[in-house]
Amino acid sequence: MKNLMIVFGMLLYLLQTLDAGELVSPKERMLQRNLYTILSLSTRAQMMMKDYALTVLGVRYANPEANLEDEIEEQNDEFQMLDLGQIDPALKAEEEELRKRWITISKLFVHQKRSPDRAAKLLEKIDAFDKKAIDLADKLARHSIHPALIYAFDLQRLNRLTQRISTLYEMRTLQVLDEEQTHQRIAEMLDQIKKITKRLRQAPDSLFSKKLKEELRATDRNLSLYKIMALSRSQHYIPALISQKSNEMDMLLRNIVEEHQVVVQHMPDGLLSGRAFDL
Repeated sequence: MKNLMIVFGMLLYLLQTLDAGELVSPKERMLQRNLYTILSLSTRAQMMMKDYALTVLGVRYANPEANLEDEIEEQNDEFQMLDLGQIDPALKAEEEELRKRWITISKLFVHQKRSPDRAAKLLEKIDAFDKKAIDLADKLARHSIHPALIYAFDLQRLNRLTQRISTLYEMRTLQVLDEEQTHQRIAEMLDQIKKITKRLRQAPDSLFSKKLKEELRATDRNLSLYKIMALSRSQHYIPALISQKSNEMDMLLRNIVEEHQVVVQHMPDGLLSGRAFDL
């Protein structure tokens, strides 16, 4: 019955749309672009903090210094893409606040002398930036009525949590975080990852395809290794390896996000009654 309703909605939309290639409304398309951008900014902030911690640890594998420089440039470029005022004028001030937070953080990444204590203080600013970005993404997502967008949001959350775990692991290696509290936070995030992954796998194939579900399974091995490494009570830290695994996860999940984004843009918005988003 549900599938019939979806098919009927698609047919009705096609009959009402002059351009059959433009199934997502311009406003919805702009909303999705801004939402993807905000969530990408949040995820990359975690990756930058991870690479910063690796440079403090003196890790040279995979060149975290060069990665950090590239990530800062990418972050600046993505901020240029934000334009929340076109969707909701009330969000423009919050966009500017997020931008100011990033400018402060970027200067600390580039100019301050690096040390474990400074890394801990920088993490506090990253956490505040992250909290603001997620809050803004939540407010923006509530303007969407697209039934498939929640799964795009889930994919981004999955990537962000993965990078966050890697960041906390590196910071724990620097011995600037409480061991027990950090262990508990990582365990809670791994539980969130499990729930998100389950929801994605149980999603209707019409909204999150079988192909993407199969691609998502490629993350299983990395997540299993992640859990073992991140929850280990051993003092023998392996920061380079967990960083490598998080980078692999980032590539896999960003590819899935991009593929899903194409599908979403060719799927009519507003097929289901009421809001499709409930974060």
